[in-house]
Amino acid sequence: MFTKARILEGMDDLHGSTAALAEAAPLVDAKREPRLAQGIRCQLIVNLCLEDRSVEASPRLREVRLIAEQRGKELDLTRVLWLEGVVAAGLGQPDEAKAKLEQVRRDLARREIAYDCALVTLDLAVVLLAENRTGEVRALAADLVWIFRAQQVSENALAALRLFSEAARREIATIGLARRIRRFLYRAQHDPGLELEEAGAGA
Repeated sequence: MFTKARILEGMDDLHGSTAALAEAAPLVDAKREPRLAQGIRCQLIVNLCLEDRSVEASPRLREVRLIAEQRGKELDLTRVLWLEGVVAAGLGQPDEAKAKLEQVRRDLARREIAYDCALVTLDLAVVLLAENRTGEVRALAADLVWIFRAQQVSENALAALRLFSEAARREIATIGLARRIRRFLYRAQHDPGLELEEAGAGA
């Protein structure tokens, strides 16, 4: 089911991918296979948030945090904090969302995890743009320069980030643009050859 969900996500069938993950989640024992259980449940929360279903995602946060705490890996806890920030944003709790996303962003930048840092930066940008804080978004975009130089980021992903960075620099970035590029980057993780134009206006 997890593989099916990944395939559907790559085909831009987000709803189908979410349904497959929801079906798979209860089938994986978190005690026997904690890594797989964590991966499925985290991706399900991500998908729900991408579908603007944060209310459904929220109750699932406690379980993924418990699994992460049991595994005892610092990066897992950072990723759970990220999910909590995204869900808070979707629930209309901008202060909590900003605090958590900024903390995650600092941690990922410190670890030089470029792709995820770009994603959380866009998550944070969506929250800031909703409050018309374009100056802060411009500063965020300026900090993406080091990501442009990271070898693990594909040319197409870099092009999308440059598009957002330029719009932010000119203070004309919109929530729609940030969400479009964020969705594109999620898909491009599994399909580096994907181009932003192929992803469509609603990506």
